Amino acid sequence: MADKVSKIDKNGVVTFYSTYNAARTASGNNPGDHDLIQILADLTEQIILKDKVDIWIMPGVVIDQDPSNPGETITDDNETVECTIYGYGVIKNTGSSSCIRVENPGSKLSVECDYIQNVNGVAVNISPSLKFHLKCNYVYSQNLQAIRIGKFAEPGMVEEVRLDVTKVETGDVNNSSTGTTALSTRGNGFVRIDEIICNNLGHCLSHQEGTITARIKKMTSIMNRSGGNVSTVHLAANQGSAGQKLILYFDEINCFNGATNNALCGIECTIGTGIFIGRRVYSEIISSLDGAAIQIGGANTKGYLKCDNVTSLNHVALVLNDTNEQITIDVNSIEFGGAAGIFSNGSVSNRGNFFIRNAKIKSMSQSTSAKGIFINNIYPIFTLNNLKIISGSDVNSNIFIGNNTIDVFNLGWFGNSGIDQTKIIQKVGVGIDPMDLGYNYQTIIDPLLD
Repeated sequence: MADKVSKIDKNGVVTFYSTYNAARTASGNNPGDHDLIQILADLTEQIILKDKVDIWIMPGVVIDQDPSNPGETITDDNETVECTIYGYGVIKNTGSSSCIRVENPGSKLSVECDYIQNVNGVAVNISPSLKFHLKCNYVYSQNLQAIRIGKFAEPGMVEEVRLDVTKVETGDVNNSSTGTTALSTRGNGFVRIDEIICNNLGHCLSHQEGTITARIKKMTSIMNRSGGNVSTVHLAANQGSAGQKLILYFDEINCFNGATNNALCGIECTIGTGIFIGRRVYSEIISSLDGAAIQIGGANTKGYLKCDNVTSLNHVALVLNDTNEQITIDVNSIEFGGAAGIFSNGSVSNRGNFFIRNAKIKSMSQSTSAKGIFINNIYPIFTLNNLKIISGSDVNSNIFIGNNTIDVFNLGWFGNSGIDQTKIIQKVGVGIDPMDLGYNYQTIIDPLLD
């Protein structure tokens, strides 16, 4: 087909061209122009965007940068552009660069397409800019990130983000050396994704700067490639800005060991604010108390978790460390196969402050020493409300304390084993004299509790 591209001007006049570049050169050259370029057949040339010139890609048409001429498939070429790409086309890059690349901090780009497929680059790579919107069925990167919003490991945001994607995926299931983090965000906005899969290594979501409200139904990370312990959902200090906020609604988060046994957490939140509301978080971590199904910590970290089930197959279910802000845990069922259901390890200046309510903590292991709550080192402020603990049968397995005493603000809890009454002062309300014997609390220990 000789005429692969057409240009429609503001008066509706249609002109045909054999290349995109020819149509681009003829477009948007006069004040008030807002031309439309239509791509009508497969192209293997670079699409350099032009300000106020929109692009429509015919359904089924494939744009793929020629691998013999390396470069991004679609790019603003570091010039300020404001434009929209729509239709139902396919955007690929079988070379070593991105499918979509925005570099200019003043650019505004909206993209709607069928799917985006990349081999050796970041599929969607958006540097700090004013706006980026994406509506797509599928985004895939074989070797690197699928979607990178803003800088990856240094400050730099996209001011307005909208992602509406059915599925995001990284890595080749037949090649364990491929794949990395699927989605990293430095920006403000909204994310709606049905499923994210990291087949070999990487975070499904790493939020590093700004405020994001996300509804992601299912996230699965599978550790088939070595390269460090990695969490499925990640807000952590090594790449964070300290002020980021993530509000995440989800159905299921899975962190699988895969072939390497180097899974870490389903959710890791050690900086900023994390609000997590969903059905189930599952982790297969084996090796260290530095990880769990969910890990929340950091002196100024703020967090809230509401979930039906948190399960750690081989290890601790929740690690709650050294926070000054109160962390609220509202989970129906906490199941663990390791040493403890909840582990806390604070410091002198950051003791920790946790409110745990409406939970049933249950050991899945056969160990008689499995602890429901394990308090180590400096002791946090704990508030318990309607809590059941079914742990090991050793004395004091329900709540295990180290050397010092700890205040537990108890609004009612039930256990199958016991607690060390010499180290736990149970009371209701702040400011009650510890020597007052008139505390109004309820603790019931029954070895038949199930």
